[in-house]
Amino acid sequence: KAALIELLLEATKVDVTPVKPCTQDDVVTEECVVLVLDENLHRFPFEGFPFLRGRAVTRIHSLPFLAVSLLNSPHCSLDTKNARFVLDPESNLQKTTDRIMPFIDSVNARGDGWDWSGVVGKYPSTDFVETSVSRQDGLFLYCGHGGGKGSISKKSIESLVQHSDSPIPCKSTIILMGCSSGKLMSINRKKAGVTEEVAMHFEPEGIALSYIIAGAPCVIGNLWDVTDRDIDRYSLALMDSLVGERPISTALSVANARSSCKMKHIVGLAPVCYGIPIFAKMCQ
Repeated sequence: KAALIELLLEATKVDVTPVKPCTQDDVVTEECVVLVLDENLHRFPFEGFPFLRGRAVTRIHSLPFLAVSLLNSPHCSLDTKNARFVLDPESNLQKTTDRIMPFIDSVNARGDGWDWSGVVGKYPSTDFVETSVSRQDGLFLYCGHGGGKGSISKKSIESLVQHSDSPIPCKSTIILMGCSSGKLMSINRKKAGVTEEVAMHFEPEGIALSYIIAGAPCVIGNLWDVTDRDIDRYSLALMDSLVGERPISTALSVANARSSCKMKHIVGLAPVCYGIPIFAKMCQ
């Protein structure tokens, strides 16, 4: 306990606000609420409660992990000018492609170093995904079914830790805009129809947590299944916030984008942010 307290006290000295804002008028001071939830509470959308609505909120699975994340990344940043994406790899979400691609094309049309490149309508190679998520200050966007396990499996992400030459193999911020992409479950959870209490011997796990363990500073995913049209609205609002000139964090962008959904609770409260808040590099 003494070692943990010392680690947390050291972590509180780390400044994760923008280092060099674009202009003095754009200076933003954010306070982020970090939720450390147990195996029973993590499934609830606390971010939608009135006292947290519209605020920057992130989730982390333990206080020691939070402290280490802050100490390893004292000035975390996000290079929104150079992003990688995988869009509809199963090639059965054409309307999602039709809604997302015009935004990506408009970003690339800015010129001046803007480069969002990726794979559309087919599965990417493992090398493409591994290279994309290992980019320093990178951004990796996935829009498709689930958490993208068909593109890169949970096991493959975890194997990066063992086989990578870097102690932190995953350095990009990850956005997973698929059904239940941010859901965490225990392998011995109570099954449907079972009435008696079952002891939970294993902590909940999921692909979002695998990215965090592999080193990703921030992962955005959905707690439950969502509709494609509304989550596409959310994705567009989120990306528009991240590439904007006003320097707000990924955590606050997640909160602000909720208002773009027509189903503000069923879909709008599904996206959550794991890890620590990251600010756009272009505004530092």
